Amino acid sequence: VVVLVPGADVVLTGVSLPTRNRGRMAAAVPYLLEDQLAADVEQSHFALGERDASGRLAVAVVDRARMDRWLSQLAEAGLQPDQLIPDLLLLPYEEGAWSLLFEPGGVLLRSAPQAGLGIDAANAAFMLQRTLAESGTKPERLRVWRAEGVPAAVIPEDLGVETSDETLLVPPLMLLAGQAHEARAINLLQGPYSRSERLGRVWRPWRPVAALLAVWLVLQLGMTIFHNRQLDAEQARLRAE
Repeated sequence: VVVLVPGADVVLTGVSLPTRNRGRMAAAVPYLLEDQLAADVEQSHFALGERDASGRLAVAVVDRARMDRWLSQLAEAGLQPDQLIPDLLLLPYEEGAWSLLFEPGGVLLRSAPQAGLGIDAANAAFMLQRTLAESGTKPERLRVWRAEGVPAAVIPEDLGVETSDETLLVPPLMLLAGQAHEARAINLLQGPYSRSERLGRVWRPWRPVAALLAVWLVLQLGMTIFHNRQLDAEQARLRAE
């Protein structure tokens, strides 16, 4: 089960780390990003991605309360997700090009395999200009998709980037679902939200009971062996008589 969550609710950023040990990276990342985030790192969940060509590690940051709410809603619907992915990371990606999706209520931008942002429609032009200005490498092309019924995309003419504009004839979810197999998207179900950890939380309260059961079984086995030996000895004595 692959679940897409709103990209506007997830901060996609990056950090340089000397180590390649995933455990050490997971422990260090929250404190390396602390100054860049408005939220308390203790209340945030950090999911690690891959390193880019410059060696920076991609990181997805989302509020823990929001993660808990999503998983609770899915559990109520009887769904156990294998992947929880920011929707903008399933926009079609092409090397050297940025992808933009204008949908009802907002705009999704994917600027790299594991980078991008969700933008409200009113600020799309400003945020696009700012992101281009802050980007180290300007894209060769902007690939723009516009959902049916959404006003024509307003792309500033002074960007100096070739733009291709296409109207979607299917719901935006269909465009994103077509990329659901892509391995480069960051799965938010890591660390305390990984499947093994979630199963561990279910199993943990039963550990004392299981331990007591194991002790009882060992005692039962010991008593059975003891009685069998007593019977063997009695049988040997009777045969001798």
